Amino acid sequence: MGKQQSYSLFGPDNENEAQKKGIEFKDNSYEKQAKSHKPALHISGGEIPEAENKMKPDLLDFSYSRMDLYRTCPMRFKFRYVDKIKEKPKGFFFFGSAIHSALEFLYKGDSPVFPSIDEVGSAFMEFWLSKPFQLQGFRSAEESARKRDEGLAMLREYYRINEKEFKRAFLTERIFKFEIDGLLVTAISDRIDYLGNGKILITDYKTGKDIRRTPSQLYMYQKIAEANPELPELLAQKLGQKEEKLTISQMLYYHVPTNKKYFFERASDNEIKTFWDGALKTAEEMRAEKYDPTPSEHACRWCDYKQYCPIYGGDGTVHEYEKENANADHGAKNSNSSSLESGKQEIMPENNPEASLLQLLNRYGDLEERKAVIEKEQEILKQRIGSLRLTSGDYNTGRYTADISRKTAWKAESRKDVITLLNDYGLYERACTLTMSGIISLLNNMDTPAIFREKLRAMLKKEEQNIIETKKNSI
Repeated sequence: MGKQQSYSLFGPDNENEAQKKGIEFKDNSYEKQAKSHKPALHISGGEIPEAENKMKPDLLDFSYSRMDLYRTCPMRFKFRYVDKIKEKPKGFFFFGSAIHSALEFLYKGDSPVFPSIDEVGSAFMEFWLSKPFQLQGFRSAEESARKRDEGLAMLREYYRINEKEFKRAFLTERIFKFEIDGLLVTAISDRIDYLGNGKILITDYKTGKDIRRTPSQLYMYQKIAEANPELPELLAQKLGQKEEKLTISQMLYYHVPTNKKYFFERASDNEIKTFWDGALKTAEEMRAEKYDPTPSEHACRWCDYKQYCPIYGGDGTVHEYEKENANADHGAKNSNSSSLESGKQEIMPENNPEASLLQLLNRYGDLEERKAVIEKEQEILKQRIGSLRLTSGDYNTGRYTADISRKTAWKAESRKDVITLLNDYGLYERACTLTMSGIISLLNNMDTPAIFREKLRAMLKKEEQNIIETKKNSI
């Protein structure tokens, strides 16, 4: 097949073009540019990537998200970070990650020429298409498409407003991990700009509700940035500037949906000390394994761990097979495939006394529900692919080779009415087992009454069907 022309994701036909991109056009010029500047993974909802602490196991893994979750509910913290059960995918987290990924692509690099708006859109689309809607955290493919278009429009407006002020950032989406006060602290920064004279500006992009950051999060940004020994080293490497220590000048909270900016001045040393003393106290409670639940209407409403929680009838413990099943359900093992797709059997021993009948039935029902969701999305995708009126042949997506063909088939508008008609004409026995090909043979059989054939023909219609067979490409 010939090479496809480039397209604008922000033109009037971005719906169809984006669909094409998802099918075949991996040699698209924007796609190449997005891949050549592939952004680092942005962690949804401020989450920090998990990393085993092998070098200093006596240090406690610590981050703002861990501290905040522990203070919200120690029991929920236990399920998330001790038992390591992933929370369910949430669409607003995925949406925020996609926006962050596109903004990183925009500002990262050393070239004085910034990416075009279409190239930023391609970077956003590459991230968006990396997961099916279920693992994005949306309820349907339609909801995912709506949020996708909302994100593209948001980026277009951001680009328009800020284009004249674009400048390269000192650091973007940088993940730091270092030791401080007996803690192995991990932090991620959306953007850091060097202002000169040892001063930096930290920018935090937000895509949710237009609310100000809590002081504790701003204090954490300042504490970690100013205590981080890696920042002066990076400054010397990237910009050739030598400073023994970098200090915060301001912190900027940028609300992308409204393009509002909120500036915060550097907190006093006394404010930071009070904050950090409280953080160390929380860390000691984590070390002491104090995991009592602290229920509240807001926290419990959005909790994914109710089935294990003693407040809701659980005993606070999670068995190994439950961990395996829960993480498989949430797509934790492989973000591009479910256990149904991989064919891997779930770990739930047949003779395990803890695997009760109710658990087994619940698990079976969950799999049936997930299968139905997957089949529904496949049908929607098949219809969208069919609307592109592609010629029959093989289409290489990079990961898969798809064989697309079309055929004409008969379909009964009401199978019940067809069976009734057959019964009326003395064909009751055949009506119970008759296939569509057999029904069509009756339609073409001149030995059957003409009025019967006329009525039968009125109940049938021809329609074109898309046949899509995919085969995974070898790496």
